[in-house]
Amino acid sequence: MINPTALPIWLAGLYYYLFTRDGRKYRAFGWTYIVILGLFLFFEARYYYLFPIYPLFLGAGAIVFEQLF
Repeated sequence: MINPTALPIWLAGLYYYLFTRDGRKYRAFGWTYIVILGLFLFFEARYYYLFPIYPLFLGAGAIVFEQLF
């Protein structure tokens, strides 16, 4: 469902939300993803319920890559 080649982009988006100064006001998005993913893994829930959050991280990852290049 999620393209594996997009992994660096959405991981950069997660980095943006959690560790950059510009993403500080959106830090709740990063922590929400981590907490919900942890709960899903703990309770062995269906992983595809997290799919709607990935466009949020793809957008933030695009900001990171834009600043790099």
